[in-house]
Amino acid sequence: MSDFSSQLSRRRVMGWLSLALGSTCLPAWAGPDLERSIYPSIADRGHPDYHFDRLQVDSTDMQRHYSFWIATPRRAPPPEGHPIIYLLDGNAALDDTPAWLLNRMAAATPPVIVYLGYATDKRFDVRARQEDYTPSLPQQGIFQSHGRPSGGVETFIATLVGTWLPMIERAVPINSMNRYFWGHSYGGLCVLYTMMTRPWLMSHFIAASPSLGWNGNQLAGMARQFSAPAGCIPALWLLRGEEEGRERPRHMRTEKQDQRISIDELAALLERQDPALSVEVEHVAGLSHGPMFTHSLHRAMARAAGLDAPAARPAVQPVT
Repeated sequence: MSDFSSQLSRRRVMGWLSLALGSTCLPAWAGPDLERSIYPSIADRGHPDYHFDRLQVDSTDMQRHYSFWIATPRRAPPPEGHPIIYLLDGNAALDDTPAWLLNRMAAATPPVIVYLGYATDKRFDVRARQEDYTPSLPQQGIFQSHGRPSGGVETFIATLVGTWLPMIERAVPINSMNRYFWGHSYGGLCVLYTMMTRPWLMSHFIAASPSLGWNGNQLAGMARQFSAPAGCIPALWLLRGEEEGRERPRHMRTEKQDQRISIDELAALLERQDPALSVEVEHVAGLSHGPMFTHSLHRAMARAAGLDAPAARPAVQPVT
């Protein structure tokens, strides 16, 4: 691996489900293993169909430090360039990328894969991701939530758009009309915030198990004011495990958790605001919050390669 800075239907769902269920034997409410190292990763081991580069950058205030891994297909790009998919929580996403999935993607329409991670050997930098992936209300600025800085998503996305994304896309032949953006939990919240503030940035937004109760259901308020520019019709894919909310005993859940907006209600709000918006909602049988990370990651990567077709969604009444 070289330094990037120097080189500049049910059957389908159940198939993916069996993979995700096989990846964990933890109790349904167990948290992620925050001490496990991701090394050696597939980027270190190498892959015959993908070349991995690494880019290390800092936040504008120099308080958070990032490692971005860029996986470029070894095959020649099509005339319009490769599709590209950006993955939040890049360390864990890299750790959860199996060789067999890259094999399948390479045999289809392989995208460039950008793992947006942090400069740590661990799967998650919980402090940094909470600041980077969560929004704040107007005039609220950075604030403390559960002992961690929060509300910095606007700065994070502005830097991604203004600095990091152009740097990455100048170095690889990509199709700017075929960009995907995936995130899980707080990452899903970040993906939704980005779609509502910059719907032109990506062609496909994929939010898995998004933390919709954040900051008093802030995203629901944003959805009620959403309006995409004329001619800008991004696709939104919302996923949630059917066991989410059940993984903790009821006495361990808060009233706010039980009152948060659902992904169906959010989809209906957005479609009411912009009927042209393409929204897909999927409830995955048998999965709780944690296993949805790997399941949705693999599904998103497969879709970016043209391997996972959208499913139809029944109409849902919006919340008022």
